Amino acid sequence: PLPVHTGDIRVDVQSALAQLAPIWGLRPLLDIDAAQARTDLARSAVTALSYVAQAARGQQSPMVPQSEIDKGRSIVERFMIRWRGEPDPRH
Repeated sequence: PLPVHTGDIRVDVQSALAQLAPIWGLRPLLDIDAAQARTDLARSAVTALSYVAQAARGQQSPMVPQSEIDKGRSIVERFMIRWRGEPDPRH
């Protein structure tokens, strides 16, 4: 879950992502090879999308259960389910 809730999505996501570096053991780009950088970026990007969706949904709405999010067939569907509760393309 998103660890920071200020009401400003940008601040929440940036702060939460910065907190992941020590938890995940991320190292500076100068100290890792290209393959590790791609892996770290992929993991961070997916987590950022999750954090954006959670922050946009807000604390006033209940979190969508992970079992529902897992029904999404793509990263976009999972993002929309986490944010809106359904992957409706009209959103």
